[in-house]
Amino acid sequence: DQLNTRPFVELIKSYDPVWAVCTHFLPAEIVSCLKARRRLRARLAVVVTDFDVHGMWLYRHVDRYFVALEETRMHLARLGIPAERITVSGIPIDPRFAAPFDKQALRLKHGLEPDRTTILIAAGGFGVGPVEHIVSSMRQLTHPAQVVVICGRSEDLRRRVEKVATVPGGGSVTLSSLITGLGDA
Repeated sequence: DQLNTRPFVELIKSYDPVWAVCTHFLPAEIVSCLKARRRLRARLAVVVTDFDVHGMWLYRHVDRYFVALEETRMHLARLGIPAERITVSGIPIDPRFAAPFDKQALRLKHGLEPDRTTILIAAGGFGVGPVEHIVSSMRQLTHPAQVVVICGRSEDLRRRVEKVATVPGGGSVTLSSLITGLGDA
């Protein structure tokens, strides 16, 4: 990791920030390590962009955590993070996601049945995780549903999900859409 992150380390050291605000665990880990080695004076804020916090978000030299839920704040406090270092702020989102929209029109635009339960499975930008297993499990639901899977940039994941989704006997769940690439979803 040290070899791969050297350009980032040099950049942040040359900038010498007062605060480093991290919305991803990897830069948080790097900044925490630099602080531990006294190679960076910046204070470190970690904005947890998940509803819950897992071990990859936890570092010794974090000055402030911003979390989505009160339950997450309580979890961090039980782990020994001082309460005054934890702020419940919600998850930061682009303001356009807060704007009202017409669900029915958007479903029709994207080829989805307007009145059917829709389940979204998002695998992140790189399409990692047991997504095809999740899709396989969804096929066992008895409630009529349509599933949209975001495969990130992974054409390989798209193929694996399509293979699982086309096995006969899918119950009342249909795979309505597979989204890959960077286009407008």
